[in-house]
Amino acid sequence: MVKNLKKLENVSDLALAISHKNPYIIKKIKIPKKIKFIVMSTIPKLRKETNITTIHNKELFDDYAWIKQKNWQEVLKDPSKLNEEITKYLEEENNYVKEQLKDKEKLQKDYL
Repeated sequence: MVKNLKKLENVSDLALAISHKNPYIIKKIKIPKKIKFIVMSTIPKLRKETNITTIHNKELFDDYAWIKQKNWQEVLKDPSKLNEEITKYLEEENNYVKEQLKDKEKLQKDYL
């Protein structure tokens, strides 16, 4: 029995079908001609650096504590002072989102 069968209409549907935790079972579905090739981009990943803080005899584990800069108030005033690794990650994340929403541009223009 085929569950979650869905007609693929665009690249987003195909990406969802491939990456979904309970994948769609794709059987004899024609991919539209406008989708000639697909470039699957990877989701940007930020490195983990475990930091352990003890509060009231409880250990708190934070893999991303290193992101908070000591000079965070200066960074708010001057974003160029932001750690280069974080800046690069944010740019990659923004580009990833733009790429994923590319086929929704017309819809965004209509509603915004």
